[in-house]
Amino acid sequence: ASSIHPTQVELCSFSRPSSCDLQFTYGGFFVCLFVFGWLVCLLVLVF
Repeated sequence: ASSIHPTQVELCSFSRPSSCDLQFTYGGFFVCLFVFGWLVCLLVLVF
């Protein structure tokens, strides 16, 4: 059951693997930044 619009996985398989790794790393960077900022806020509130 393939849709008309290509999904992110299909775009990644057709494009270069480096661009896919870059997208995943970019998303992981924001997740780490969010968690790190949340921990910093906790430390500021505690101390």
